[in-house]
This record gives sequence, C-alpha cells and structure tokens, in this order.
Amino acid sequence: MIYLKQLSSNYINSLTNTTVKIVILSLIFFGIVMTGLSCDGMDLYEYANDNANYGPIWSPALTGNIATIYFPEEAENVTVLSNYSAIAINNGTVSISAVTYDSGLKRAELTLTFAGTDGSGFFLMIVQSTAPIKMGGSIIEGQISPVYPTTDLYPPTVEDFLPRATASSIGTHTINVVFSEPMAESTVVVPSNYLTQYSGSIAIAISSVTYYPATYTAAVTIVVTTGTTGDQYRIAANNNITDAAGNSLTTTYSHWYILE
Repeated sequence: MIYLKQLSSNYINSLTNTTVKIVILSLIFFGIVMTGLSCDGMDLYEYANDNANYGPIWSPALTGNIATIYFPEEAENVTVLSNYSAIAINNGTVSISAVTYDSGLKRAELTLTFAGTDGSGFFLMIVQSTAPIKMGGSIIEGQISPVYPTTDLYPPTVEDFLPRATASSIGTHTINVVFSEPMAESTVVVPSNYLTQYSGSIAIAISSVTYYPATYTAAVTIVVTTGTTGDQYRIAANNNITDAAGNSLTTTYSHWYILE
C-alpha cells in the first residue's frame, strides 16, 4: 500500500505547470488504484472493513456532486469541514459545503460546490485541522482522492453585455450577451429568459434571440417603442439559461441602458 502522508495541498497548488500537476496526480491516482482499490469483487465498505491498516478509502467516482470516503473503523471529527481540502487542477474552484457521517456504515459523504468554467478535474485531500480526524487515537491526514473528472460540473457565467455603453434610444437595438462557454441553444434563444425591467414611460419588448455558438454569444433584439429622455431599461439573463451540459446560470446577470 502506498501511504500518502504529509503531502501538502499548498505544494500542489503552487505548481504552475498544468501538465506537471496532471502527471503527479495521475501517478498518485495510479498508486491508489493499484494498491488501495484492489477490492477483488468486494464493495468499498467491505474492503475498508477488511483492510483496516490501509486507512480511509475514497470512492473512485462521484455520485452527482457527492464524494464518499469509507473508514475501516470508527472515526472522530469526520464532519469537521477544515479536515478536507479541495484542489482544482486548472481554473475554477471546488469547495466542500457540507460533510455527513454514517457511523454504522463508517461512511462520510462530502457535498461539493463548483464555480468557474474549467473542466480539467480536481481532487480532494484529508488534511489536519485543530480537530483532526482520528481512528484508534491516531491522526488521519494526507489521504488523497482520485482525480475526479469535471466533464462539466461548473456553471456558466455572463462575461459581457455589448455594447457596454449605456446610451440608448427609441427603436430597435441588438444587445450581445457573451457567455463563458458553449451553451444550450434551446435555452439561450427563449426571449422570456431575458428579464426586462424599466422605469418611466418606456415601452420595451424582446422580439428575438439568436445564438452564435462559435463565440458563445446571444444576440438579443430589443424594440423600444416609447419613452422619454432619462428613462431606463435593463436586460438580464436569468437562471433558466444553461450551458451545453445542463448547468444553469447561478445568478442573474444584467445591464442597464438609458434613453437619451
């Protein structure tokens, strides 16, 4: 069994070369798979109980946004969030929002939250906090998960509204909403997914939306029929809009325009 002790997540994060990170993490994953997950047909719960000297065992894959650890014996302080670290290999962030522990199954489940746009993967690590995880009185730290793929678990964002200038007028206008990644066209072209808000006597409607996949851009055509100088209107992309993998915008992105 390969023991992964005292390996610092800060050290891995300090590596700026993504290829180097991937090679190191692949070697770690290979070692875990070859030495720690040779279960010979048993499930991980059975394997952990039959191999107590091996320490905790990470599940080889996520279940939705849940990562699972099986402990070979009863453990303390398993639900303390600061006992875990989540490291994205490239861009984007992964955080652990909650940990639950089933003492009967000796199983911990970590709920993960994703942000950013990168899909190159991430891994998790047990680290030592002021209330460390213990088994049989011994501190548990340094156990690293496999590299979990993020085929696309990250929500999209709106990168820009073009034109950025806020000046507008009576008539027909096109506002380009630029997304961060490939989007689901069926959700992007729905006019009602772009909220409009206005002040004063202005009258506004969205007549059409066209998606340009090469630039991740939605061209939103707006018709302003009435209004006076100083009236304002807002275009906002809401969370009914999803990327190609089905991840929704997690906030409403908007931009205001003023009639001159």
